[in-house]
Amino acid sequence: MGVAQVLIHLLLHLISCGHASRTQGFFSNLDKQRWGAWSRKLLGYFYLIRINIETQLAVDSRMPLSFVKQFWSAMLRVVLSKPFLLDFGLLVLRVFTGTLLIHHGYEKLANIENFADAFVRPLHLPFPIALSYIAAFSEIVGSWLLILGLFTRFGALAILGTISVAIYHAIAINGFNIYLLELLGLYFGAAAVILTAGPGRFALDELILRRFAPDLVAQQSRLETSLAASAGIDSDLSGVA
Repeated sequence: MGVAQVLIHLLLHLISCGHASRTQGFFSNLDKQRWGAWSRKLLGYFYLIRINIETQLAVDSRMPLSFVKQFWSAMLRVVLSKPFLLDFGLLVLRVFTGTLLIHHGYEKLANIENFADAFVRPLHLPFPIALSYIAAFSEIVGSWLLILGLFTRFGALAILGTISVAIYHAIAINGFNIYLLELLGLYFGAAAVILTAGPGRFALDELILRRFAPDLVAQQSRLETSLAASAGIDSDLSGVA
């Protein structure tokens, strides 16, 4: 066995054994239900990479170019395509979207007649004042729900409806003007992501679920772990094949 192979085996041993124990020791001080599945999933990816590399080394000690490509392909899958701190990312998206959007609702309430004349009546919609209040409160209440993570999907749905009408108004009055649509598009995309992906674990919805349905949370955690293990086995088999 050459020097390069010895170094590779040493690196793999550190990744799957030494680093794993330190990582598990770190996460043992945190909420196991929140971080346990994520840490096991990450360590499982490193373990699969180690098994794949050792299998290739046993077959061909010269480390052909195809093996090097396969190794970097596995690393890229771990780094680029696997979820990493997904719940924290959803928290950032929720807080920033709600904080930046909420002032639009308060500005509408400050002069509701002006908003109705500028944005509702040009669309020839009935009850312009009532619809203006609905738009304002949907942005205010929806933003607070996003920030707190309370009934988050309802807040995202309210914001999505209001932004959809705003996009229609912008296109109907000014045509397809990217400078007017870019901010509306960002709000629309953020609300759509939160509506489809949910609030994540850093939310009041998660606390309510843990309080009133703890069995459902445990079942969901087991399901996520089994799905991650199944996906890892499929990836490992495809790599060996």
